[in-house]
Amino acid sequence: MNRYLKSILNFLIISAVLVFLFAGVFYAGLRIFFIKREVVLPDFTGKQLYLAQKEAQDIGCSLYIADLEYTRDMDAGIVVSQRIDPGTAVARDRSIPVKVSLGPEKAFLSDYTGQSYYEAVNNLRMKGFTPGEITEVYSSAFYSNQVISQNPASGSEVHKKTPVDLLVSKGRKSRRYILPDLIGKDFFEVQYILDSMNVYIDEINYKDVKGFPEDIVVNQYPLGGILIYEGEYVSLTLNKRGARDYVRQKYLFELLWAPPGIIDYRIELRRKKGKKEESVWEKSLAPGMNHALMISGFKGDSFSLYLNGRLYKDYTIK
Repeated sequence: MNRYLKSILNFLIISAVLVFLFAGVFYAGLRIFFIKREVVLPDFTGKQLYLAQKEAQDIGCSLYIADLEYTRDMDAGIVVSQRIDPGTAVARDRSIPVKVSLGPEKAFLSDYTGQSYYEAVNNLRMKGFTPGEITEVYSSAFYSNQVISQNPASGSEVHKKTPVDLLVSKGRKSRRYILPDLIGKDFFEVQYILDSMNVYIDEINYKDVKGFPEDIVVNQYPLGGILIYEGEYVSLTLNKRGARDYVRQKYLFELLWAPPGIIDYRIELRRKKGKKEESVWEKSLAPGMNHALMISGFKGDSFSLYLNGRLYKDYTIK
């Protein structure tokens, strides 16, 4: 009996050892055939696709392009992102989806010269460009907030989201003058003085002052010696006999533009007296510039404007 129990005990011990060995072999097999087949993904982003593909093949995986996109800071063929994060354990032979760059998208730049700053910025953004550095300068040829030039130039093919620098006008720079004493001066001399300062006549009043010639300034506002800015106005009172019954016509105004050239233009205003003409004033005008032309006189007075000695236009005050 004892011998029989001993045989059974030995059988159980041997069976337990075999089961333990079998379990160990089974676990080792799982490690070899399953657990050992897992790999840890490296970071593929920022690498050329063919280099990233080689790196994936070295660990038994592969890459496939799941998406393409234009990028400003990456060349074409660079891996932008991967859908499985770096450091993740995956099975061998796994295909890893990645997004690849098409490089920066290109487009032709339009001409924004003459557009307002806000209009140009909106148009740039609508076309995928970015407003770059904004430089403001004074300009007599462009109104305030108008675009004078751009960099890159219009017609250039550049990458989208490229910053486009704009040169923007601050408008014409206002100069300051000390208003001279105009009292006692002839009206046409006063007109020439104010015109050279780009100061305008607001209104003309009349007063009968004995002992003074007609058309002589007897009062002014502001007074002489006052600081005045370019583009401001002055009011004048002229001596005119019987001024209460006399109505003087307002002066004529025209914006004269000198064509582009390489030399200054000489402009001269002459007043017609019968068949003769007498010079009222003469000045030079830079090519491509505007000039505020003011002509004042009595009803029926006729004037001629000459540009470089050639008749430009006739004027008659009505």
